[in-house]
Amino acid sequence: MRIRLSTTEDAARLVPLLDQLGYSNPVAALTPRLERLLSHPEYAVWVAEGDDGTMLGLAVGHMVFPIEDQPAAYLTALVVDVTVQGTGLGRRLVDVFESWASGNAAARTVLTSATHRTAAHAFYSHLGYEQTGQRFSKRLIGPSNSCS
Repeated sequence: MRIRLSTTEDAARLVPLLDQLGYSNPVAALTPRLERLLSHPEYAVWVAEGDDGTMLGLAVGHMVFPIEDQPAAYLTALVVDVTVQGTGLGRRLVDVFESWASGNAAARTVLTSATHRTAAHAFYSHLGYEQTGQRFSKRLIGPSNSCS
């Protein structure tokens, strides 16, 4: 298994992983999103591939530079295929993300996780992440009108 930076050619193979997170995306919608992320230096997208080329994991990092605090790195997505959960791949992806964050002078790393993802919460706690607040969300546009 290897972890590498993603390319736009990975879009179709990422669809099943995002489906496992509950985010169904047709390739036609995911491809331009991935292209947009890969075109901005404050983002990084990593994929984990099995020896046979199977896509087994995904992590997405985003550097932010808030006015009120030092730079931070957000782990905006992390998914490990259900068939290899518990093998250490999630930890390896987080390690790659944290190394990238450190290399970009992030003072801290941050992530959000939906309330119902209790197994993910335990995983992040095990890696030293602390719950420090609550996330609030407000939909501005409907799913049928969303931009890609």
